[in-house]
Amino acid sequence: EHGVRTVFVGGTTSESHSLTQEERLRLAEGWLTLGRSEPRLQVIVHVGSNCLRDARELARQAGALGARAISALSPSYFKPTSVGSLLGWCGAIAAEAPATPFFYYDIPEMTGVCLPMPEFLARASATIPNFVGLKFTNTNLISLQACLALRDPTPQVLWGVDECLLAALVLGVEGAVGSTYNFAAPLYHRLIEAFRRGDLAAAREEQLRSV
Repeated sequence: EHGVRTVFVGGTTSESHSLTQEERLRLAEGWLTLGRSEPRLQVIVHVGSNCLRDARELARQAGALGARAISALSPSYFKPTSVGSLLGWCGAIAAEAPATPFFYYDIPEMTGVCLPMPEFLARASATIPNFVGLKFTNTNLISLQACLALRDPTPQVLWGVDECLLAALVLGVEGAVGSTYNFAAPLYHRLIEAFRRGDLAAAREEQLRSV
């Protein structure tokens, strides 16, 4: 009813790492069943886990049930220490749903993994066939600019820090996934519409309301 057309299921807001594997499978199945019956709704499923086997199972299920895309964050206990090791982790998950677009979910504040995303994006596009982009929940706007400047192919970058959405729009972000959109989507639609018509004062006012 509020114009939200894509749902990101099983991410940070849903406290996915506090759910059992069975709960996550049931959660994804419920949303994907709804998505098949509601043509206006697209479903992206977060499948990341500290357990690679669990992440691969979640990816297989999402791919089989027709998810629009899947996404995975880094393991947060035994952490990858290089871009290469992170690529290996993501590649193993993405391969379980080879026909489904894959987004890496960068959220260093929660995972403790802070690797250079421009390098990751450039290498991922060449090594993971179904890789399409990044869910960037990271306030490093310099890194964001470098990610958005990449070409051949140009990655999709979904912004993940609600209270800085306007800054991300100014830099060129065209999509966002957040927490407060669940209950304040009309506010953010007004912010985006004001930005697109060039009314930065109105857009700033909406951003301040969101904070």
